[in-house]
Amino acid sequence: MHPLQYLDIEIRDAGGNPVPTAHYGDIFSPHETPYVFRLAPGEKYTHNVGLLGSVPQEKQLPGTYTVQAVYRYKGLTALSEPLQVSIPPLEAAAPPVAPATPKVSERSGALDS
Repeated sequence: MHPLQYLDIEIRDAGGNPVPTAHYGDIFSPHETPYVFRLAPGEKYTHNVGLLGSVPQEKQLPGTYTVQAVYRYKGLTALSEPLQVSIPPLEAAAPPVAPATPKVSERSGALDS
C-alpha cells in the first residue's frame, strides 16, 4: 500500500464538466511489504502530485481547468481547495530556417562573405 493510492484528482473544464481521467492513485506502486502508516495529531504528510498527471499528454488541451484533490479512505473524504490551472494554446511553429551556406566564387574558388 502507498499512502496516496486513495488519492484522486478531479478535473473540470471551463464549463464545469468533468474531464475523464484515470484514478490518480493507480500511478503509485504498492510497497513490497504491508505496513501501517500513521500520523500523530497535527502531523502532516506531503508529497508532490501532478495536477494533470492522470490526463494523457495528448488530451491536455488548451483551456482553463479547475483541479481538486480528493482523498477517500474507509468512509473518510478529504478535499483540497479547488485550484485553477490554465494550459496556453500552442503557438504556431515557425517554418524551419535553412542553415546559411557560404558562396563559392566561380572565378577563384575563394569564399565570399
